[in-house]
Amino acid sequence: MSTIVYAIAYSVRHYEVVPIMAGSGFVWESVLFFLLGVLIRLSGIPFTKVFPASWFALIPLVILLSSRDHLFRGTLPGLFITLLIICFLLFAVRYIGNQGRSLLGYLGRNSLAIYVFSPLFVGASKFVEPFFRFDSTMICYAIVATFFSIIASLGCLSCPEKR
Repeated sequence: MSTIVYAIAYSVRHYEVVPIMAGSGFVWESVLFFLLGVLIRLSGIPFTKVFPASWFALIPLVILLSSRDHLFRGTLPGLFITLLIICFLLFAVRYIGNQGRSLLGYLGRNSLAIYVFSPLFVGASKFVEPFFRFDSTMICYAIVATFFSIIASLGCLSCPEKR
């Protein structure tokens, strides 16, 4: 347990790729989030106690999102953005209704397929990027590419194997 705490403290202090693992394809930010999840799980504290559901999380979230420097998950503000989004989503899930919960449950159950196939469809959506040049922020493109990637990835699940 002390090794996990040391690794998390080291990561938060330096929040850069660990020099030993640089160039190895090892994404230290992902390890940090995984270790935080393990630490929460091993502590025995309920998830909703660690991340209290609150709409007040939107206030610091908007402040953090206002700067482009904070949008990287490997930084301390990036970590706080992730934590604040979890707190807000735990609040918002109360208001989505049964159909929304069913949809989110379906996405959660099939997240492996989305994770595995989405890089293929994100790459394919690069061909339509020129049609979104009217939006200098490229947010419209990001929304369309995300929906296309998710729907196409889930479509791969429904294609039966032909023999």
